[in-house]
This record gives sequence, structure tokens and C-alpha cells, in this order.
Amino acid sequence: MATWEEDDDWRRDHIFSVPDIIVDEDYASHLELLRPELQIDDATGRPTLRGLHITRPAISLNDDDKVYFMAKVDPWDKRGWVIAVDMRSKKLEDVGIFRAERVIGVDLSYTLCRISKYFSTSTGNFFI
Repeated sequence: MATWEEDDDWRRDHIFSVPDIIVDEDYASHLELLRPELQIDDATGRPTLRGLHITRPAISLNDDDKVYFMAKVDPWDKRGWVIAVDMRSKKLEDVGIFRAERVIGVDLSYTLCRISKYFSTSTGNFFI
């Protein structure tokens, strides 16, 4: 995975692969949701995301360094996780349950948006 930044020209900002992601038990929120599926790295003795299918990167709308991914043990599993990775530190930041009963394999299943930014708090009749 690579992220790019534009100043005057596009340049590669961060790059990593799944084995590079640091799973720090003191840093990652909600790690207990994913812990049973994590493998232990023989060299470091630390949990790793190896063995998981990591797909569907989505860039954060609020943090330039954060990217969200879908993670599954098997692409056809009916459950998965959305994981947040800090691209700068290469650390797993957060884990959330993703119910994938209606998702075929690792098909597109979520989209980030800022729709709430456009809602008005004024009173009146609203039709959606």
C-alpha cells in the first residue's frame, strides 16, 4: 500500500505491506476483537496481521495519515473487521467489527462520506 501527497508534484508519502504493520497491544484500541485471529511472529514474539486478507483501503476523511481496511480470515467469512492503520507510524490504531453476511467475498461493502456536514440544524420541514 502506498499513499501519495501533492505539493507542486505528486510524490509517494508512505509505503508499507501487511507484515510491516505493527500490532502494539498498548497502542491499538479494541484489539481484543481481533486478537484470536492474530498470528505471533516467530522473530519478534509480537502479534501480526499475517494470515488475514486485508482489502478495500479507504483514506480517512479526517486524518491524512490514517487508512481503513477490511480484514477477514477467509474472503468468504460472514464476519470481518474494519481496521485503522496509521501510515506514518505503520501501527494498527483501531479495530471494529464488520458484519459481512450480505457481502460476497471481499466485494465493496462500505464507503466513507461526509454527508452529515451538509445537514442543517435549523427547524422546519425536511424531506429525505
